[in-house]
Amino acid sequence: MPAPPLPRFSIRAIELFERPVVLRLPFRFGMVTLERAPQAFVRAHIRLADGAEAWGASAEMMVPKWFEKDPARSNAADIEALRMALRAARSAYLGGAV
Repeated sequence: MPAPPLPRFSIRAIELFERPVVLRLPFRFGMVTLERAPQAFVRAHIRLADGAEAWGASAEMMVPKWFEKDPARSNAADIEALRMALRAARSAYLGGAV
């Protein structure tokens, strides 16, 4: 049986937000013990080929050492790299230069 056709849509807008989060208990993974970190939120507005529109959202913690495993880099530098990745992805999805 052939697969159903994929939905066709265009991305109309992408909004980025963040909020500080303090964990109730420290969480250790790898070289990091996480006690606090910003949480990133992304909202996307799409338009389907038939003209219908919708908003969607997602959220994720911006955890130091997620991209860069370099112990010499500060947590602030790691979190800023995650912010830059979000901005670059938004620009790419909206058709801008990265």
